[in-house]
Amino acid sequence: MALKCQPSGAGYPESPAPAPAIHQSERMSLTTAGEPPGPVRFFLMCDRLGCDARAVLDLVVPDRPPDIETDLFGHLLHSAKTAAPLIADMGWTYCQGDGYWCPRCSTPRSQRPRRGRTRSS
Repeated sequence: MALKCQPSGAGYPESPAPAPAIHQSERMSLTTAGEPPGPVRFFLMCDRLGCDARAVLDLVVPDRPPDIETDLFGHLLHSAKTAAPLIADMGWTYCQGDGYWCPRCSTPRSQRPRRGRTRSS
């Protein structure tokens, strides 16, 4: 199976916390709490169908966003632009049109570590 995007790095080995049931159409891969300048909490959810991986990232965004009246998209995406390199360092990959994929889903199956299973002959 070929991936639509390249993985951006290695992921963390710990498993994500259990997630409440959310329908795929209700998901948003990146949401925030807090307003810059100041601390902003980022919530990531894997957008790959069938995956419920999540991550939380806290970051202090020092700059004010552009004025919402003159630059709506710049205002909305200001915090995400600041966090994008850190999200990539955590192993999350943004796939255009698909959203964010967790480190496991970003890694081709042939390169994923085994989950303690052994093959019997």
